[in-house]
Amino acid sequence: MTRTRVLAVALAVALALQSVAAVAGVAAAQDAGVAISDVTVVPEQPAPGEEFEVTVNLSNYGGSDESVRVTDLYVRSNGELKEYTRVDNPGAIPAGGQLTVPFTLSFEEKGTKNLRVHATVQTGDGDYTKLQYPLYVTVDEPDDVLVSMPTSEATADEETPVNVTVANGASEPITGVSVSLEGDGSVATSERVVGSIEGASDRAFNYTVNFSETGPHDLQATVTYTTAQGVTRTVTESSTVDVVNESTSDGDEIEGEVGLVSVETRGSGVTTIQGEAANVGGTRVESVVLRVRETESVSPMSASGEHFVGGLNASAFDTFELIAEVEGNASTVPVEVEYLVDGERLTKVQQVPVDSGDGAAPSDFGRDSEPGREEQFGEQRMQQTPPQERSTGLLGGIGGLLVPVVLVVGLLGGGYVLWRR
Repeated sequence: MTRTRVLAVALAVALALQSVAAVAGVAAAQDAGVAISDVTVVPEQPAPGEEFEVTVNLSNYGGSDESVRVTDLYVRSNGELKEYTRVDNPGAIPAGGQLTVPFTLSFEEKGTKNLRVHATVQTGDGDYTKLQYPLYVTVDEPDDVLVSMPTSEATADEETPVNVTVANGASEPITGVSVSLEGDGSVATSERVVGSIEGASDRAFNYTVNFSETGPHDLQATVTYTTAQGVTRTVTESSTVDVVNESTSDGDEIEGEVGLVSVETRGSGVTTIQGEAANVGGTRVESVVLRVRETESVSPMSASGEHFVGGLNASAFDTFELIAEVEGNASTVPVEVEYLVDGERLTKVQQVPVDSGDGAAPSDFGRDSEPGREEQFGEQRMQQTPPQERSTGLLGGIGGLLVPVVLVVGLLGGGYVLWRR
């Protein structure tokens, strides 16, 4: 037999043996029955730059009594080699048992990330198998807590009230709420702390700011809180205050007077009142307060039933929002307007017609969550079906190896015939 024929026969035998080994390795992996059974993300929608926890559960459904060892676990972008994290030798999984592997990730840019969780598993026979599981993460700015800071015109070298309202739109309470106000002016007691704010409710924080110079001045409110899932987040809100000199008056000017203009109402049951508090007089007014006056059929809605405007120069105005609970057939909501003119406190009541339509209030805080909110993110994980049970008896094992053995015998027989010729 020539050297060429000997080499051909040897190569054919090697390929056949390699095929047998591959089939045996796959059979061992299937017998082990290892799979990534679940992947969870907390919080489900992390903020840009915020660390979130990913928990991977691996299960050994095993057709045998042998344990398997997870040699490494890592996360990559789908279809790419870019690796975000890796865990080496996270542990072993006994037959019928599970292994939980937690790790953290963070992304600076907003958007939906299409990822894959990869795991390498070694069976008791020393064979390796690869597993993967889809992972979709949506990164976006949090919208469960909103901060509002309406500001009006201020007077230099005078105390100006500033209200910071923190509204929790989530269904569960937030805890460890810290509110701080900073900016160009001098803020008295800039940091406030409250233990919690219940779900679907708000809390107002009143500040006093003094501006030494005229012109536009910036203020920034920073709110830090912890969600029900234990995630600490920070939200900021900025506003610009126009600081002017105090207006002067003479005997010919009309005293300052506050009225409500451009008023609109929306909603029934829970009614939102929006508009402008305007100084229609000729002198400055101080300490302007708007509140829903309680009657048999009308009551103020928590902290949203009162709005502190502060000072208003002549012909100046400030926007406001009040929320009231209206029962029965009430056609108007009484809004009490209280303010100071030259040190004298004045009070008047303005009747605001109630919207007779079915329009919803523009603010949902204090009401049930918007329908479908819990389903906004949807199910982001694809379930992986555990391996089908297979026969581990004698005939099952022989059936799995029968084709490769026949192939080896055929190749050897062909080689012998060639050698005889």
